[in-house]
Amino acid sequence: MLACMRKFFTPPVFPDDEDMTRSAAVLFAVLVDMTLVIVATGLLGPFFFGNLIASESLVAAILVLSALVARQAHRGRVRAASTALVVSLWLIFSFIVLFTGTIQTPALALDLAVVVMAGLLLGPGPALAAALASGAVGLALVLAPLLGIAIPVIFTHPPTASWMAAMLAFSLTLRPLSLAVSGFHLAIARARLSERRYARLFESAPMMYIIVRE
Repeated sequence: MLACMRKFFTPPVFPDDEDMTRSAAVLFAVLVDMTLVIVATGLLGPFFFGNLIASESLVAAILVLSALVARQAHRGRVRAASTALVVSLWLIFSFIVLFTGTIQTPALALDLAVVVMAGLLLGPGPALAAALASGAVGLALVLAPLLGIAIPVIFTHPPTASWMAAMLAFSLTLRPLSLAVSGFHLAIARARLSERRYARLFESAPMMYIIVRE
């Protein structure tokens, strides 16, 4: 059972597409860390946002989502799987934010994590779209009391909720950011190595070169 789960959550490798392999590594880093934190959230369900049924339902939804995303990525649909993960998590987290009924909810950290994820997995355009959409949800929470609109409170936010929301936000961003930065440094190192090899080839070639500068 554990071997099957380990294999399922191991990022696929695409020998002919280095960029897709790198994207899959970032995606599966998100999935693994998120799954671990979500399992912990499930065990602490009565304390997470103070609503047992709602929190456990969201935990189950995110676990199912993780499994579906991993399956699609293993089939080579990494971009589609990443898009599905970002959009679904934004909907889930924005639902939590909206129905805490206050702009001061700690769940806002989750929407911020989704914006970072969108940038790492999909690029700057989707990240900007996620940021604008999250800003719209926050603005709705600000304007609702001013307009006399009562938003039903499904999720309360005791102190434990702040901690759990922060842990989940960290799990969605820290390791993917680390992988992205490592990939950036690796690309720079490869470019420098290629430059040095070309320079050695140019300097040691048994022929004369004439360089003309205008």
